[in-house]
Amino acid sequence: MGQAMAEEFAKAGANVAITFHTDEAGAEESRRRVQAAGRKAIVRQTDVRDEASVARLFEAVSRELGTPDILVNDAGVGG
Repeated sequence: MGQAMAEEFAKAGANVAITFHTDEAGAEESRRRVQAAGRKAIVRQTDVRDEASVARLFEAVSRELGTPDILVNDAGVGG
């Protein structure tokens, strides 16, 4: 679901920050799709359970893409 949302937001004109916990290949494919739509994308490995990891993500987003306008929380739970 996250990859489809990233692609659709890019098609609507948004730059996109893509995070992953373990699926780097999937995140890189999302980046490719966003860039194919003509938008900027950054990819960062992020552990959403770790406040410092999330803070580093927001610092990177602000620095590389500007202030976020939209936030989608789409963290999956593995077994």
